[in-house]
Amino acid sequence: MQDIPSDTRVYFDAVLRPNRSLSDPGFNTFMIVVGLMSFASGIAFLSMGALPVVGFLGLDVLAIWVAFKLCFRSQRQW
Repeated sequence: MQDIPSDTRVYFDAVLRPNRSLSDPGFNTFMIVVGLMSFASGIAFLSMGALPVVGFLGLDVLAIWVAFKLCFRSQRQW
């Protein structure tokens, strides 16, 4: 890169940041809804005797949480 002389005028000086997909309360609400839906489905499958499905539903909720946290981390860049 070339050094810019100090007497040069700056015509554009802004910090660009990406938009967040969800606010913190929106993310918490979304995760509560996903967790409750997975819990209700897990209870239904558990009553039918399908025990491993409950674990996979828990892994799905964990995967969604991790994906959103990674997305939020990448949105902190500018």
